[in-house]
Amino acid sequence: MKKLIIILSLAIVSNTGKAQTAAAIPQNKTFNLDKPKDEGRLTSNRATLKGETLKVYVTAKGKLFVKLKSEKTGKEYRRYIPVATL
Repeated sequence: MKKLIIILSLAIVSNTGKAQTAAAIPQNKTFNLDKPKDEGRLTSNRATLKGETLKVYVTAKGKLFVKLKSEKTGKEYRRYIPVATL
């Protein structure tokens, strides 16, 4: 039992020493956290939703979407087209 307590205390002490190391923080540097938004590129394809024909856009990663406007808030949002429907 005494050996177990000694081993556990050594393990705890050795781990706490590593946790106290800090990374060097650069001084007087400006960080840009804004990610440029991918507005999408218009394709020649069209999609139909609730009887309305919509333009189809493609992202830089190749995902297809249509731009819709929320009825409640009036904000524009994207509705992605599932790959299974292609």
